[in-house]
Amino acid sequence: MLTNIPAVLNDFGAYLKASGKRFQWIAPKKDTKFRMIAWSSGTMILLRVMLPNRRYAVARIYCATQESLQKTRQHLSSGDRLSVKLGFQLTRSIWCAIPQV
Repeated sequence: MLTNIPAVLNDFGAYLKASGKRFQWIAPKKDTKFRMIAWSSGTMILLRVMLPNRRYAVARIYCATQESLQKTRQHLSSGDRLSVKLGFQLTRSIWCAIPQV
């Protein structure tokens, strides 16, 4: 019997999509390093997270407004848990997450 087993996932959004979860918590360490890039009409935050299978992946968090960007940055810098949901597809195997702040 064939089963659909995802390959090694190095993208947090792809992990959410493959696992069927719509919402997930990200629990960063205090003063987590991340990068911000301008994306479409918002800002994309890139950071490294550990998946439940103990592998690291890149989380791409899309903030559409300045307010959500500030709240997300505050959560990441203080080390508070951040609730995210599955966002839109960027490429064939890369998905973004949207913060629930």
